[in-house]
Amino acid sequence: MTYSKFQDTAPDLAQEALRLMDAHGVAPHPRNFEIWFNYASDGMPELRKAMDALIEAGEPFTAERAEKLYGEYFTLMNEGMQVSDATYRLETELDRLVDAFGEAGGDTREFTAALATFATALHDSDEEDLKAAVGRIVGATDEMRRRNAALENQLEDSLGEIKLLQADMCLTSTPMGHTEVIA
Repeated sequence: MTYSKFQDTAPDLAQEALRLMDAHGVAPHPRNFEIWFNYASDGMPELRKAMDALIEAGEPFTAERAEKLYGEYFTLMNEGMQVSDATYRLETELDRLVDAFGEAGGDTREFTAALATFATALHDSDEEDLKAAVGRIVGATDEMRRRNAALENQLEDSLGEIKLLQADMCLTSTPMGHTEVIA
């Protein structure tokens, strides 16, 4: 569920959720609020139907019942949002890596061309041309070293981001709907 569609009505929905929680003796903590906000907004019709059945049956909204409702209606949604976010972050990181490797390939081609020009200058040049060629190859080498250092930094950053993503993706749902970290 994306809450952005409730941007204009969120204050009223929040007040209604709190009023309903108070009317049903529900503690106003975040998880309960999320359940009742979605109930008030009718953002999750299946949740609304289940809660309406409980209200009609006069069932109390205990912590266990709230946990069950949350596990049934929100755990998969939250996991889906986490996977979606991780997928986006991974795609972004992979795009950055592809761009970086593309640039590195261009840099390598430029450096190879500079070396070929230098090799030709070694064979076909006088002392003055040779000094100029050495100056150009030293400049090209310095530029290649700078670009390689930048690529190395970017690869380290990407590796760090990928490790964070890996840690995020190690979260999984247990059969009871609880989240745990897989070691």
